[in-house]
Amino acid sequence: RSFARACYGKRSYSNSNTVFSSSYTVDPQEVRKFQVIGRSWWDEKSSGGTGPLHAMNPIRVGFIREQIAFTTFRSDELKSSQLHDLKILDVGSGGGLLSESLARLGANVTGI
Repeated sequence: RSFARACYGKRSYSNSNTVFSSSYTVDPQEVRKFQVIGRSWWDEKSSGGTGPLHAMNPIRVGFIREQIAFTTFRSDELKSSQLHDLKILDVGSGGGLLSESLARLGANVTGI
């Protein structure tokens, strides 16, 4: 059974005299699209949708590191240790390119 098929449809179950029903909202076409993208996600030279994200990532990491260093008074520390042991929540992290980069710099990152 495919992932798309498992997630698309309805399921009903009962508890005592009450019947519960839930609908899945996964679109099989979206699953297929992201399966294709997933094959090249970590390829920095990808001409697909992820290439520009990889190109922008160093700029985003630099900006975030500078802002955190300024607001946490870590500007004088080496760049390599400015994020060490900081907890960062990456909301809307998507595939995690930014989260991975921040974690490599020592931050404890949670991406959702």
